[in-house]
Formats: sequence, structure tokens, C-alpha cells
Amino acid sequence: MQDLAELIHEEVELIDEEGKLIEVVGEQLKAERKQREKERKSNVKGKKPSAKGKNPDEKRKRRQN
Repeated sequence: MQDLAELIHEEVELIDEEGKLIEVVGEQLKAERKQREKERKSNVKGKKPSAKGKNPDEKRKRRQN
């Protein structure tokens, strides 16, 4: 009976360790996602607005700038 209690205790510890590992991986994924989001936002800021549907003079001006 005591052996069974020890086995159950060991299983709980393993699950606990795995849970901690999962949390660490989750934090890494969150950090990577934040970094990608920052990069995406910074890339968007540098783009010029589209000249579609504008007259040819405005298109030419946008290309020169």
C-alpha cells in the first residue's frame, strides 16, 4: 500500500515538472510572438500609402518620394 502511495506521489511530481516545462515553453512562444508582432508593426510604419485609384500625377509624386 505504501509503495502505491509513493508511485502516485512520483506521478504527481512528474506531472508537476512537465507542467513547469510547458509554462516555460509557453513563455518563450509568447516572447517570440511579441517580437514578430513588433517587427510586423515596424515594417508597416515604413510603407507609403497606396496610390491606386489616384490620378497619374499623384502616382508619379508618390514614386518620387
